[in-house]
Amino acid sequence: MRFSLLVLVLASACWRSSPATPVTPRDQKREDKPIALTPETALARIESAYRGGVQRCYESWLKRDPSAGGDIVVTFTVAGSGKLASAEAKGVHRSVELCVESAMKWSFPPPAEEMTIRLALRLSSRT
Repeated sequence: MRFSLLVLVLASACWRSSPATPVTPRDQKREDKPIALTPETALARIESAYRGGVQRCYESWLKRDPSAGGDIVVTFTVAGSGKLASAEAKGVHRSVELCVESAMKWSFPPPAEEMTIRLALRLSSRT
């Protein structure tokens, strides 16, 4: 009985002497770590958040040319801030390209370094 009591006293003494785990205040801003931006992660972001703008440009052109189709190739540079430093679109028709370029107000999580990505987006009518 004395032995188990001694172990309990020593264990509680050790526990009290250990330093407390620091608590981060809720209002303290965590630093955003740069991500490894890849064409795949960029495409996933475009498909989930920005595809509607590209689709609207294409559907607007379909009213003039119902046979229009194919891919539009977007080339863009993502700056360290995550915003686009440059944007270009090629394919289908110049009107669609200009519309897509003006819709490319995209942003991504800040990458580790500036990066240029080129992707082909398949255009298709929703009907």
